[in-house]
Amino acid sequence: MRRRTPLFALALIAALGFALAAQEPKPAPAGKPQPQLPMDPAAMEAMMKYATPGEHHKPLEAMIGTWNTQSTFWPAPGAPPLESTGKARHSSILGGRFLQTTYEGDMAGQPFTGQGTVGYDQFKNKYVETWMDNFGTMTLYSTGECDGQGGVRIMRGDVDDLLAGKPSWFRSVYRFDGPDRYSLEMFGPGPDGNEFRMLQIVHTRASAALAPADLARARKHLEQSRSYLQGAIAGLSKKQWSFKAAPDRWSPAEIVEHLALSEDFLMGIIQERVMTTPATHEPRDLRAMDDKILGVIADRTFSAQAPEPARPTGRFQTPQAAIEHFLASRAKTLAFLANTPDLRAHLSETPIGKTDGFQWLLFISAHTERHTKQLLEAMADPKFPAR
Repeated sequence: MRRRTPLFALALIAALGFALAAQEPKPAPAGKPQPQLPMDPAAMEAMMKYATPGEHHKPLEAMIGTWNTQSTFWPAPGAPPLESTGKARHSSILGGRFLQTTYEGDMAGQPFTGQGTVGYDQFKNKYVETWMDNFGTMTLYSTGECDGQGGVRIMRGDVDDLLAGKPSWFRSVYRFDGPDRYSLEMFGPGPDGNEFRMLQIVHTRASAALAPADLARARKHLEQSRSYLQGAIAGLSKKQWSFKAAPDRWSPAEIVEHLALSEDFLMGIIQERVMTTPATHEPRDLRAMDDKILGVIADRTFSAQAPEPARPTGRFQTPQAAIEHFLASRAKTLAFLANTPDLRAHLSETPIGKTDGFQWLLFISAHTERHTKQLLEAMADPKFPAR
């Protein structure tokens, strides 16, 4: 007989649960050959070399996350500085080829917002950077190099001097003081033509980066629960997909539909509710809560009602369409994990305590494991069709 779970576990199921992201490639339709680029192998190899992120992209990965900023602006040499604070967020886009930056703060008492990109051009062997903001209609473009160890990056670019009505120049220097602090200094010509420092922005990470062991653990669990499901459904026939052990039980097709819907539903909660809470550094027993979520959610000795958005109602034409949707969503979940280092800093209240963004991702994986077990239970039923 299936026992009742403690109240906190049922409440957790009800309350918790009920994004540059890649999708797994779809096979070409039978009998329809894939179009090929008109390019010889050597040319293709050269193109792939320049299109693939390399060593110089790794320092950019360390910048991913949310940063608090302290800015000091000097309008002229010797002038009193203007100080302000803001927030910058760096995220990986286009398969790790570029870093996208968004900034919100103020400048001289006025709201200041901007966005830009930085990457490494494998052909030019230079870092390339763009910037635009609400203080102008132009786009700044600069190129540069690093010191070979990722500690200093120097960029140079051209800019229009709007007051003088002629071209000018600027130089930016990034200094990285460790994984959680770096500064940006911008220099340009003063009235006498000599270089002076116009701007300094000190960036301090809003929360410590996700520990490599945590990242590896969550990635492994998400990949394993995905494979667990794929292995369970391999080769099911139409009759097997629709089998129900009882009128109130889900069929394998309904279980897969539920998982496809739940992945999107839970990621929406994480991105729209959990990660929008203020960052915090309060001490918590992280491993204990991680283990509790993985254990409680995957436990099949209790049952709970799924929320309406995740209930199977035949929203996919075929089980294969549902599993393809699930796999595409799981790829986005894995990309979100890889590109969001401050998952530990954002918390939401749950029936079993404060749960951070990282633990919500563990919830998603354990939820997949839970319902794959449910699917296997249906397949073990004596009435389950042979084919």
